[in-house]
Amino acid sequence: MEGLWPWVLILVCLPGLILGAPSASHCTGACGTRFSEDLTPEETQTSWDKDIPAINQGLIPEESPESSFLLEGDILRPSPFRLFSAASSKWPKNGGVVEVPFLLSGKYDKPSRQVILEAFAEFERSTCIRFVAYNGQRDFISIIPMSGCFSSIGRSGGMQVVSLGPSCLQRGPGIVLHELMHVLGFWHEHSRADRDRYIRVNWNEILPGFEMNFIKSRSSNMLVPYDYSSVMHYGRLAFSRRGLPTITPLWATSVHIGQRWNLSSSDIARVLRFYDCSPSGHEPSGKEKKQPKNHFKCQNIKTSFSTLLSSIQQCSKS
Repeated sequence: MEGLWPWVLILVCLPGLILGAPSASHCTGACGTRFSEDLTPEETQTSWDKDIPAINQGLIPEESPESSFLLEGDILRPSPFRLFSAASSKWPKNGGVVEVPFLLSGKYDKPSRQVILEAFAEFERSTCIRFVAYNGQRDFISIIPMSGCFSSIGRSGGMQVVSLGPSCLQRGPGIVLHELMHVLGFWHEHSRADRDRYIRVNWNEILPGFEMNFIKSRSSNMLVPYDYSSVMHYGRLAFSRRGLPTITPLWATSVHIGQRWNLSSSDIARVLRFYDCSPSGHEPSGKEKKQPKNHFKCQNIKTSFSTLLSSIQQCSKS
């Protein structure tokens, strides 16, 4: 663990160095969420409770959690050089399409890469977000298999690290979707300013020193009603000190929270509203605008992942 900290601090600071009250969702369960056919409802919630905070727990010094490099369990603390980086946390939109350049570590094996590709493809199917291969862009994300799941909030400028360790990829693309939502500028659902109307935080059950992970904030999540089924919601046992719930839903005590299967309908809606776009990549006003070319070409590395998946076989034959 001691050997990891210097690298973590470098990665947190590197981006700056490079650049010098709405009603609740009508669905209070896991609306629009795909459940595993192999799990009972009880097993499903148990599976969801083994979530990101539990995976990252070993990275946080128990004796002084306030000194952790992570906020709310998986958000990198802003770089002290942030003022000299990107002026906006939003990724730029061009012709109705939002491109997020990425570098994917060569240390991932084929199954792990496929899980990440699935997450990219889900964003492309449902939103205007297009993850494109890095080709010299100034701002980009670097996805690497560190021992944890974490990322920054929004576009921080220059290279920004997204850690997706092996444990983050074992149950499908859900955790990848969660971290990429952070990359796009979204915070956790349980930390919304209006959360007290929908959940109860059981402060006495939180690990001592980790209460700061439940502080409320007014964020971009407020663009849509509160959603228990959001991929950005933590499970019941987040930062639990003795295996009892730290988060209790108020509308229905048996509702499932903390799903890590897919983007909920509210997750999709908040992306579209935050970036003022449509899934097709056209402007919401209906006015046709010329879109950036994303068609796959063997000689052009800059391409969206759904196009890449459908064209890679043809390219390999040419």
